[in-house]
Amino acid sequence: MPYDQARQTNEIFMKLNNMITVVGAHAEGEVGRVITGGLLPPPGATMLDKLINMENNMDWVRQMLLSDPRGSVNTSVNYITPPCHPDADFGMIVMESDYYVHMSGSNLICTVTTALETGMVPMAEPFTKVVVDTPAGLVHVTAECENGKCRRISFDNIPSFVMHRDRIIDVPGFGSRRVDVSYGGMIYVIAEAAEFGFSLHPSESRDLVEIGEILKKAAAEQLPSVHPEIPEIHTVNQTQFTGPLETKDGVKTSKNAVIVSPGRLDRCPCAQARQPDWHCCMPEAKLRLERSLFIAQFWILSLNVKSSELRRSEICKQSSHRSKVVRGSPGFRSMASILKTHSQLVIGSPIHGLNKHWLENTRRFKICGCFSLAG
Repeated sequence: MPYDQARQTNEIFMKLNNMITVVGAHAEGEVGRVITGGLLPPPGATMLDKLINMENNMDWVRQMLLSDPRGSVNTSVNYITPPCHPDADFGMIVMESDYYVHMSGSNLICTVTTALETGMVPMAEPFTKVVVDTPAGLVHVTAECENGKCRRISFDNIPSFVMHRDRIIDVPGFGSRRVDVSYGGMIYVIAEAAEFGFSLHPSESRDLVEIGEILKKAAAEQLPSVHPEIPEIHTVNQTQFTGPLETKDGVKTSKNAVIVSPGRLDRCPCAQARQPDWHCCMPEAKLRLERSLFIAQFWILSLNVKSSELRRSEICKQSSHRSKVVRGSPGFRSMASILKTHSQLVIGSPIHGLNKHWLENTRRFKICGCFSLAG
């Protein structure tokens, strides 16, 4: 290629509009990438204001990082910003394929791990305490650290509560079904898996996703759900199918499956979804919780690995209205600079509906779980 032509070609490709630094992390297998540089924070007096401003004026970031070829439907992106609250160390904005999330446990774990392991926030061993400013409120976090790594993250979640209990809705293809709607950072419609013919076995993955999206839409239309203190948080955006609560070897045991739009199974145990579920159970004393600290160990079936592979999520509960501590094991996966050139367009959007190839492969895909891919 002649020199002048090569130089001209190189100049075309190097006219950059944006270069965003993104760190790859996971929480019990749920991927959460974290933006650590390349963007100025959106304006706003509160984190909720910042989220709304970003959704209205900077949505190209979500589209660029979550759309093919840079992203995928099974990924979330988290943006570390300066905090708005004086007691917080940093702020967090969560972006998923279909919407902006006010608070997510797995994404919080990924974000705190990234902030500490990249040096954005000083790490102290054996424990580092940080406060994260989210659009849903302040979240107090404790990171167990060793040799410069985050080994485990625990956090005091925002209050969770029941919004609708034992409500009958019409679900297309199933008729009348009983559901609950609760809030735990996101708004979940909760249904017993058996009422829809499920045993929560890996072979049911595709059907769970399809019916979960139908159920979510029906609940959103028939059960208006608005946060009593933050009206900007509204509308059902997650589905949780629950299995029966059992006691095995003295341990409370249950299975669940959480459906994330536009159509996939949550890879992590999704303890945040179980918090509202407990509140729905408590009026009938299905869970006998004391005022003092109570630890319930749930063995949750991961629907995208073999049925024999179970992972444990430890959840501590201290009161009937606020789940105090959720613990999870994080992992630091990768770091990359995402480039957007002058002539490059954000093509398409995250896959809406079902990604057949991804769903079918979840039955063969082994999750990395609590192991760090970066060593």
